[in-house]
Amino acid sequence: MGEIVSDVLVSRLAEWGVDTVFGLPGDGINGIMEGLRRHQDRVKFVLVHHEEAAAFMATAYAKATGRIGVCLATSGPGGIHLANGLYDAKLDHAPVLAITGMQETSVLGTGYQQEVHLDRFFADVAEYNQVVVNPAQLPSLVDIAIRTAYARRGVVHLSVPNDIQIADAGTNPWPAVAPANPPKTAPIYLAPALLPHERDLRAAAEVLNAGEKVAILAGIGGRGAGELIEQVADTLAAPIIKTLSGKMVVPDDSPYVTGGIGLLGTAASADLVDDVDTLLMVGTNFPYTKHLPAPGKVKVVQIELDAVRVGNRLPTDVPLIGDARATLEALLPRLNRRSDRSHLEKYQHAFPGREVVAFIGDGGFAMLMAEFHTAVWHRLPIRVVINNNSSLGQILWEQMVLGYPEHGVRYGEPRPDYAAWARAAGGHGVRVDKPGELADALREAFAYDGPALVDVTVDPNEPPMPGKVTYEQAKKFGLAFLHGQPHKAAIASTLFKDRIQQFKDS
Repeated sequence: MGEIVSDVLVSRLAEWGVDTVFGLPGDGINGIMEGLRRHQDRVKFVLVHHEEAAAFMATAYAKATGRIGVCLATSGPGGIHLANGLYDAKLDHAPVLAITGMQETSVLGTGYQQEVHLDRFFADVAEYNQVVVNPAQLPSLVDIAIRTAYARRGVVHLSVPNDIQIADAGTNPWPAVAPANPPKTAPIYLAPALLPHERDLRAAAEVLNAGEKVAILAGIGGRGAGELIEQVADTLAAPIIKTLSGKMVVPDDSPYVTGGIGLLGTAASADLVDDVDTLLMVGTNFPYTKHLPAPGKVKVVQIELDAVRVGNRLPTDVPLIGDARATLEALLPRLNRRSDRSHLEKYQHAFPGREVVAFIGDGGFAMLMAEFHTAVWHRLPIRVVINNNSSLGQILWEQMVLGYPEHGVRYGEPRPDYAAWARAAGGHGVRVDKPGELADALREAFAYDGPALVDVTVDPNEPPMPGKVTYEQAKKFGLAFLHGQPHKAAIASTLFKDRIQQFKDS
């Protein structure tokens, strides 16, 4: 067999620097799988247990590396399963290419088995969305798709029918028709270094230099500019708050970072938001405005690449339309170093050397728990700590702080033993039922060479308290009790015990 379309597809991905494709085979993409087999020395295929996980993995890859993430799914339901992960990429502005199969072109429109026109299905999520109907379209469609993903920071989609996947790469399917000359493209994308106007840089520096209590809110748009954000923080004695998607922009152990923001953000960040007079927003479209300063209370300078997003969350005094790194490089020399460090020191980490441990709820883990086996298979150094309360804990408390009694959020007993699943999958798993067992369990997990899981059973009536409880939240919490909140005796008892323990500790 000579070179087929799938060879061209995979080769072009490799020329773009793609080294990994996440996916699940199926009869709608067997031709593409053959292309991956023939080029496995250039592009690695990572087999998952569910296509949804493939899309999330491609999105995580893009977020972590800044490079295009690629996922692959078969036609029909396989492609549909990608949707959740692709919307995550869309909303978090991660460059991801989804490749799907489609039925043979000769049967399209006949109601053939599992015939789903995935280009229509992905019309909302994709910035670029094409069905390959002629071998001559490749590799140009790959080039245009990937350039679009980078330029627009989003999802692109190519669907390749079965017969096109295995067609001769040089074939003209309609020889009686004179072929048009396809465009000659190249696997190159050059990101523009966009700079704001000079007058805007001057105005931004005036606002920031005049501020007495400045803070920085860093989002994913600050990727690659972390050291410059820290330099600004040092110059202005300004603590740094991070959004969830911007977590990798500045290290957690930076002496300027106060932690995350939001319902389950840190107390330091919540206090800081209420204590600033000037806010520098870098590459963030953080949507939860109730956790931001009240409009008009602070002066706002916003660095944003997309002019449409400026001022979406807070009225902006000085918008700086440009790339975060280039803009900060131009802004830094205009900033005056602040000698008074008291504002910064008030919010810095007491124990910056402590290790940070991330937890996942049992509800979230159960959704894609099969992928723990994928981690075992690849011997990834992953440690999972499950907060196992046999309930959808955050949703339960969200209902209560709205004044509603909880409903439909508890799974009941017996609780699944996720540690047993971890061991069955070939990893390390330990169940913790008593507080005294936790320290040894964590030590074992972090010493294990490979994926390890600690399944911690916790009290489902223990509230995940926000960094700062507002009066309105407390009032609605009380209303939920009055409206018939189940388990209210157990919840009240838990809160009472927590209060006693706080007094003992103090």
